[in-house]
Amino acid sequence: MNKSIIPHIPFYFVRHGQTDWNLKHMIQGHIDIPLNEMGLDQAKSAATLLTNQEITRIISSPLIRAHKTAQIIQEILQVPLHTHEGLKERYLGKLEGTVKTESSLTSVNHNYTQTAEGSECIDDFKKRIAEALHEILHADHVTLIVAHGGVYWALMHMLGFDDQASSNAVPHFFSPTKNDDKQWLVCPIHERKIDY
Repeated sequence: MNKSIIPHIPFYFVRHGQTDWNLKHMIQGHIDIPLNEMGLDQAKSAATLLTNQEITRIISSPLIRAHKTAQIIQEILQVPLHTHEGLKERYLGKLEGTVKTESSLTSVNHNYTQTAEGSECIDDFKKRIAEALHEILHADHVTLIVAHGGVYWALMHMLGFDDQASSNAVPHFFSPTKNDDKQWLVCPIHERKIDY
């Protein structure tokens, strides 16, 4: 199995709701920052958007901002919820807890490719995400993944998209195209066309 390529199985993805550190443009990484009031409301709105998508289970990062988002969605969807360590945000070492630089605020790539002492290598991060998806995604489930901006960025890069970011708690649908399983369609679910 080629772990650098994700399984060709459709899935849903939601980045966690807003935290106070998001508002302050602070790097969170593995630091466990909770959702703020806006983040809690965003998770409820995401759940409403996901109610008719036939999701059969939710797999979440164990970090509290993602897991709480997943719990709020799970309460409405009433499907099993599990966590997976492989869905954690990228570990950024000494950068965690610092305010993003001006250059990183204007470039999504800079946000996720910068390094610091002790930080997780970007290739190792992508490999971790790919391996997690090979464990998570199965054709007999419609899976919702709840994770982080860096996980979304890694997914998009593995699928050949450049410099992509996900807003807090906006559900996206990922699907390989019918004619070419190397090409993927990715869009917010409010823009989703039924026949992919």
